[in-house]
Amino acid sequence: MSTIIIEGPDGAGKTRLVEALLDRYPEYRAAPRACTSIDGPLSGRDLVYWINRFGMLDGNIYDRHPAISGPVYDAVLSRRVELWVQPWIQGIFHEIHESARVIYCRPPRRAIVEAVNGAPQMDGVNRMIHRLVDTYDAIMANMIQHERYDWTRDDLPSL
Repeated sequence: MSTIIIEGPDGAGKTRLVEALLDRYPEYRAAPRACTSIDGPLSGRDLVYWINRFGMLDGNIYDRHPAISGPVYDAVLSRRVELWVQPWIQGIFHEIHESARVIYCRPPRRAIVEAVNGAPQMDGVNRMIHRLVDTYDAIMANMIQHERYDWTRDDLPSL
């Protein structure tokens, strides 16, 4: 069994994929979420607490991981990460790189935009969805080994 991380911008189908995988593979559990589309990402002490407690749980499927999604949202929202938090993020990012399977949900942009515009989101996500998609694409292409999943054309990945 391994750790599975489902990543991607709002509206990309992450939660739908997590639910389908949990239905098909009942031996896996859903990892606690570090953020939601409504409440936004964790930061500071809350983030470090979450990483210490839930950072890499074997046999869990993550609906986003703050070591991946955090830098995306920090860049798009021009947020500064507190210096003392950076080593925690880098450490868990290294663990992800070494031992997790990352699945990047990336359907066509129009499908993402339609999903974001049709659902409640964190304030402003619909206005910045194109920047979020572009930033995710850049980070995933250059920093994170992953497989890509497009719910509009791909079958459910095998675990």
